[in-house]
Amino acid sequence: MTPEEQYGPYGPGRDVAFNTLSNFRELGGYRTSDGRTVRHGLIWRGGSLGWLDAGELDRVRQIGFRCDLDFRSAIEADEMPDPRLPGVIYERSCAMLDARGDEIDFSPEGIARILEAHREVRGIDALDHLEDGSSDTDMFSPKALAVMDDIYVSMAFDSTAYRRLFAHLVEEEVPIVFHCTAGKDRTGVAAMLVLLALGVSEQMGRRVFDAIIARYGTYEAYFDAEYGLDAQALATLRDRYTEWYTRGTSLFRPK
Repeated sequence: MTPEEQYGPYGPGRDVAFNTLSNFRELGGYRTSDGRTVRHGLIWRGGSLGWLDAGELDRVRQIGFRCDLDFRSAIEADEMPDPRLPGVIYERSCAMLDARGDEIDFSPEGIARILEAHREVRGIDALDHLEDGSSDTDMFSPKALAVMDDIYVSMAFDSTAYRRLFAHLVEEEVPIVFHCTAGKDRTGVAAMLVLLALGVSEQMGRRVFDAIIARYGTYEAYFDAEYGLDAQALATLRDRYTEWYTRGTSLFRPK
C-alpha cells in the first residue's frame, strides 16, 4: 500500500482533522516547478504532539514516524512534553532565538524579550509603540509586527534547528514530523524551506525569499551555504521526495 492509499491525498496545506492538535498536515501534494509532486505520507508538520489524546495518539502511531523534531524552547517542551513513541527518534532543537542567540518562545515574556533584544542589539526602537497605550507584549501593534517579521526572516539563516531537519531528510529518517507549539511560525518557515528545496515555487513569506536572494543571489547557493546541500544533494532530495504523475498514476523516477 502506498502512503497516499494509506493516509489519503490530503492535498497541499490541508489540515488532518484532530480535536486537540492544530495545523497537523503533510507536505505531500504540492506541485514542483518541473511538474512533479511532493510525495504523500513522508514529511509532516504540526503543533505540539503533547495535545494529543489517547485515540489521536493511536492515529499518529499508525503513520509510522521515524523522527519527531521539536522546534520549541526547553521551557515549552518541559511544560507539555511530546509523547515518546516506540522506535521514533525524538530531537529538540529550538528554531526561535533572540538576537543574542538565546532560546525564546511565544509566551508574553518571550515576546517582550524579542522586542527588547532587537531594540538593544539592532538599534530597532521596537517598544516605542507603547505610546499608543498598548502593552509591551502587544505583538499585534504595527511596529511589533514589523519586528516579528524581521525575526521570521532571521530564522532562515544560520539555523541549527533547520539544519537538523535537512540532515534527517538526507538520512531518510522518514516519515518525519516537525513542529513547534501551534505549528505556525517556526514550523511554517521550516515547511517553506523544505518545499523550496524540493523545487516547489514560492508559496508564501515573500520577505523570506527576498532576503535569501539578497544575501546569496540564488536559492541553490543558499542551500549549499546554509545546509551543505549542493546541486547533486538537492537533486537527490527531489528524486527521493517527489514523484512524477501521468493521468493520476504516480511514476517514480529511477534513482
